[in-house]
Amino acid sequence: MENAFKELFGAVGSRVKSHLFGAVVIFAIVFNWKTAFFLLFSHVSVRSKFVYFDMNADFWSLYVLPIFYAIIFVLGAPFVDNLFHKVISGPVHAMKLRDLEFAEAREATKHELRQSSEQRRADDLRRLEEEALDRARFDSRVMDEDLPPEIAEDLQKQIDELRTRPAVITRDGSVGESGAKAGGEISPLAKEILMQVTAEGALPEIRIKEFIGGAEIEYGNKTLRKDKATDRKWQDYQYAINDLEKHKLIVRPKGQESVWDVLEKGYEVAKLLS
Repeated sequence: MENAFKELFGAVGSRVKSHLFGAVVIFAIVFNWKTAFFLLFSHVSVRSKFVYFDMNADFWSLYVLPIFYAIIFVLGAPFVDNLFHKVISGPVHAMKLRDLEFAEAREATKHELRQSSEQRRADDLRRLEEEALDRARFDSRVMDEDLPPEIAEDLQKQIDELRTRPAVITRDGSVGESGAKAGGEISPLAKEILMQVTAEGALPEIRIKEFIGGAEIEYGNKTLRKDKATDRKWQDYQYAINDLEKHKLIVRPKGQESVWDVLEKGYEVAKLLS
């Protein structure tokens, strides 16, 4: 008996889950919704409900039309679904392709940044090695030059400070010195600026000019203009100027905020570096 009930409920369940049966029920409700609403929510007697049902529901609205439209729906749904997929497949494919290209471009950018960081680190390490050689040559030449005592003492102090200067790992992974050089000899860029302003025939001053839309640094016969492409370079030049001023190779004339003149010590150092 239990198996018989299971088979009965299984058969009924399979019918109820059928797409065609579900469509027939839905269309039957659509065609007879007023009758169903009256039977469910009216407060008349049961006899009156039967009378209303017989008057407003017939064979066509209960069986023929729901079955007809359900068959059309079941047969036509796959074609409509296929058409829908064809319509949206193009944009969906384009969107997935765009996402894939974006992901690949992002990975390529990350790879380039890693390579750039490694190259920058290698360049900085090579620069530090060159600076070490320059310091050795500088030390040797100072010992051989006949300089005034105060200049020789200052230069020797720079050399001694340089021996204790640590290398710094910057935030981008490169090797260099921090900020405005915490001690030690002047930076390579500061040396370059000093050589330019002490060159024969060059104007022996450094001048920063500010104007609407930008600024520029004039040193010797050269000019650096500030723009978005040189913001970092502009900062490096400011650090280099501060470095020269800190080592008393240049000085600001009284009343001048953006002009520096070369001191005698600056010429002596430039002579040693040449």
